[in-house]
Amino acid sequence: MRWSIVNDVQGVMRDSTIPPLNKSDGTTATTSRKKVNLLAEHFSRKMTIPDPTYLPLSPPMVARDTLTSLTTTEEEVRATLTKLEEDKAVGPDELSPRVLLRCATELAPHLTLIFGPILRHNR
Repeated sequence: MRWSIVNDVQGVMRDSTIPPLNKSDGTTATTSRKKVNLLAEHFSRKMTIPDPTYLPLSPPMVARDTLTSLTTTEEEVRATLTKLEEDKAVGPDELSPRVLLRCATELAPHLTLIFGPILRHNR
């Protein structure tokens, strides 16, 4: 075992790369041992997993209004497409926002035809 490790664990070593740490009680941890204990205590509190068997009570969900069907217009689709930011990444459909934005006028009628039945049947 190297003496530098022994000295560090015992707090003898003066050249520490970790500066003194302030404790919650107002004191300061200056030795390596006190710093290690303080950091271990801090991170053990942060990394504690709550009891997985505990389920918080949730209020019952009461729906007063329900959607029977949704509709959209060609203008709504076009307006949504023109709000896209063309420098963003592609989405899960792998379509470039640049293409959707620049072709909004041409795509809006076709997308409206696709979205209509999907929205009407709540899928």
